[in-house]
Amino acid sequence: MDINDAGLIRADSDNQKIADNVVEDSIEFNVQSTDPKAWYAHGDTLVKLHQYDNAVDSYDKAIALDPDNALVHKVWNSRGVTLGSLGQHKDALVSFEKAIAIKPDYVLAWTNRGRTLRLLGQYEEAVTSQDKALELEPNNAKLWYSRGNALGVLGQHEDALESFDKALALNPDYAEAWYARGIALCMLHQYIEGGDNHGLLSNHLGRHTEGIDSYDKAIAIKPDFADAWHSRGVALGELGLHSDALISLNKALTINPDDPQLWSDRGLVLHFLGQYNEAVESFDKALAINPDYALAKKNRDIALERNKKKF
Repeated sequence: MDINDAGLIRADSDNQKIADNVVEDSIEFNVQSTDPKAWYAHGDTLVKLHQYDNAVDSYDKAIALDPDNALVHKVWNSRGVTLGSLGQHKDALVSFEKAIAIKPDYVLAWTNRGRTLRLLGQYEEAVTSQDKALELEPNNAKLWYSRGNALGVLGQHEDALESFDKALALNPDYAEAWYARGIALCMLHQYIEGGDNHGLLSNHLGRHTEGIDSYDKAIAIKPDFADAWHSRGVALGELGLHSDALISLNKALTINPDDPQLWSDRGLVLHFLGQYNEAVESFDKALAINPDYALAKKNRDIALERNKKKF
């Protein structure tokens, strides 16, 4: 099973031996072939060579030769994944829906449809598609994780948290799910009833302590998980634990020194620690990577002014 950069999944070819026999540098292939399986395998080989446009043509040929063959749903799925690699997500969606129309219980196509809908910003439909895939395959941790991500974008953090918990119950070593769970927890808001605030937001920090625990789980599984170190640092900073936050952000920067947001967040923490000169240096690093980073520029100016008043 192969996963492309967009997270779309390609089924293993039933004709892999045919594909493996193709000479990669010359792509020896009988273009007069009338065997749809051969064209399907040829398409898979072209994908391996990153010749995506030609691969789509091969899948089209396989479908045209025998639109009712037993593998055609897989051909449509592979066509969709390849179009996704080309960034043609709307066309990819059509291919996945063709696969589903032929084989309604094809989990792979439902999964890819959901992920493609996410890429298109159609998050509610993406969740519906993931729900269908989960009906067919309820013990798939990756499906629960994907569903949680889509719900998170919709702001449905409680439901997202439930999905991440499902994923982790199936795979406790799923670092990305622990990380996503941490984000969901930090996004949750606590409300209290009664009192002067009439049940309004009482703690904008949400469940940060629990979120940090989830980031720690992710890091324990995957120590070089830069995003988890970053989010851990941000959460600690929002709790006012700036020295601890700085340690996490420094760790993230050793893994990913080219992230302007990381440098900017580090600058903010240094600012709160009263280390204005060092804060300015961090904001400068952020701006060297991304000169158009307006927030870093604004915070740099503030830190610079504070540094001048210090003396």
